[in-house]
Formats: sequence, structure tokens, C-alpha cells
Amino acid sequence: MAIRVLHATYQRYYVPGIVRQLEYEQRAAQKLQIPWRSCLFMPSDAHCDSEVIVKGNISARDRAGSKSEYYKWLRDASGDCDLVLLRHSFGDFRELQFLRTADHAVFLTHHTLEEHEILSVRTLKARLKWIAEVAIGPICIRHAAGIIAATNEIASYEKARSGNHKHALIYPNGIEIVSGRQLLDNKNFPAPSFAFVASHFAPWHGLDRLVKSAQSCKEEFACHVIGEVPAIYHDLSLSDRRFVLHGLLPKPDVSRTVSQCQIGLGSFALDRIKMSEACTLKTREYLANGIPVYSGHVDIFPREFPYYRVGAPDVRHIVEMSREAMKWRRNDVVNAAMPYIDKSILLGNLYRNLTQILEK
Repeated sequence: MAIRVLHATYQRYYVPGIVRQLEYEQRAAQKLQIPWRSCLFMPSDAHCDSEVIVKGNISARDRAGSKSEYYKWLRDASGDCDLVLLRHSFGDFRELQFLRTADHAVFLTHHTLEEHEILSVRTLKARLKWIAEVAIGPICIRHAAGIIAATNEIASYEKARSGNHKHALIYPNGIEIVSGRQLLDNKNFPAPSFAFVASHFAPWHGLDRLVKSAQSCKEEFACHVIGEVPAIYHDLSLSDRRFVLHGLLPKPDVSRTVSQCQIGLGSFALDRIKMSEACTLKTREYLANGIPVYSGHVDIFPREFPYYRVGAPDVRHIVEMSREAMKWRRNDVVNAAMPYIDKSILLGNLYRNLTQILEK
């Protein structure tokens, strides 16, 4: 009998990337015909709708009340499941209570090095959250049946800080691949041109490092910066006309702008949150559209994979790859990337591994 899985997440405010991941996952489950439910629980006043969003009756203003309502919903929703996947919530005592009293196996999912990410924000509130996570996080992980991590680095970190050497599975971010699409080739657009996309540019994206590198490079290029750019980086890039700041754009405009670039850029400062590996959604979206990637960090792709290149935030190297990409067919990029980014393939692998663990 197929195991029934609930994958649950709580977010107080709308985070587009998390919603898209759960949407891709739910549609992949339907395609694979497995009993899997992906849910994002949000407060009543969340300004968003999706097939995966469950809205409570309490507003985001009542933080404690909304979180308590989430765990009540979680207990009810998981009643007819064999397994719950629960996105780890920083320093959350109610998560620990749920883990201690759950009637079924619960795996915690992890997408970052939690303690390091919290400390990347230098405020008193962040410091208090860090203290709570240091105290509660490792205990939560020890009470879980296992760990599901986005990268090997995250899995090793969670095992080390908790002493939990139970099951640890790797489940990278993925994307829905639309087959049969005809993509324009890079030769249709002027080179060198590259896209740097984020909903909000944080310190670990390393936009400042890229701008600094450009100061010693006289080459002509166009770097399309798409997303909310804080004032400090805005001032840096305004001094260089080769950086085109678009701000936040509707999804169709993002797709159109990125499609006219030879390559997409990943992050260049993960070291600021003590990370060296990541599997970002934007990388998958680039590759799914036939756009190769230049990034400052390791991803899940093997070293010989030609369409994901790891390097320093050196504009000269990025320009070089942009010109090289003129020779690559975008459909070839999609086909080569598919085993690593297709959500259906990734979910199918995870489900088989979870089934094997529960049937032992």
C-alpha cells in the first residue's frame, strides 16, 4: 500500500519561491499518481491564493495565535497520513511539542544553515531568535524520524548540531518542466548580456561584489538586475550604466527579460551565512528556460556539467561565458539539466526512499 504523505509549511507572510516549490511538488505528485499533499498554512489576511495555500481564521497581527492555529490544523490534517514532512521553524517550542506527541513519523525539512542565517541579520530580535534556535532546534531534530535537506552541506550541518544520525535524505529544489517548448537560441540576442534575479537582494546574493568587480573591467555588457535592490546596492550600481536595475517585475516581464540574456547569475556571497552549497529556485528557472548559469557556489550538478559554472564574481569571466553560450542551443541546456531539476524526477526519488524507510 502506498504511504500517504503530508508536506506542511507555515509562513506568516507571502514568499513566492516557497509557494512555487509547493505548487510544483503538488503537480508532480498528481503526475506520479502518489498520495501526497503539499500545503502552506498562512494567516487569514495573507494577500495570495494558490492550490497549496490553506488560510487560517487568525490574522498575521496575532503571531502567536496564528502559529497555534497552524499546529491545530496540522494535527487534524495529518490524522489520515502515514508520514509528515514538516518544514523546520526557527526556535519554535510548539514544533517540539508536535514532534513529541505525533502519532506518526515526522521528517523535518531544512533549506538553510539555520543558526548562521539568523545571525546574518544583526538585530536584537535576530539575536533572541538565534538563542531560541540554539536551544530548541537540535532537540527538535533529535525527535524527528529523519532529516530531509536541500543539500549535502545542510544535511551534514543538521546531523552535527543535533547528534541525529538517523535517516538523512537529500531533496533539492526542483521545477516543473514543460516539454515540447521551442526556445530561441542565444544567437538571437546581443552578447554579452546576463540576468541577476532575486525577489529581494540580500547580503548573500553578493550584488556588491559583482559591481565592485565591474569597476576594473572596461568590457561592454548588460547586467539586468531584477528584484528589490536595497539602497546601499542601488547607489553602487547606479554609478555603472552597464547594470540595468528593473526592480520587481511581473512574472511575464521577468521571463521576457531573462530570455534575452545569454546566462543567468547565481549568488556570490553565501560565505556571509557560512554556506558553500545551495540549490536555488532561480537557478532551476534559468536552466528550465535553456539559460546556462554562472554562480559563486556549488549546486547538485556534477563538475563535468557544462551549463552550470562555479567561479568568483569576476565580470570578465562572466562575459567570457556569455560569449561562449552563444554557441549553445537552449533546448540542449534544458535536456541536459532535466535529471537534476525536474520536480517529478526529484519527488519520485524522494518518495521511493521514504517508502523504503517506512517499510523496514
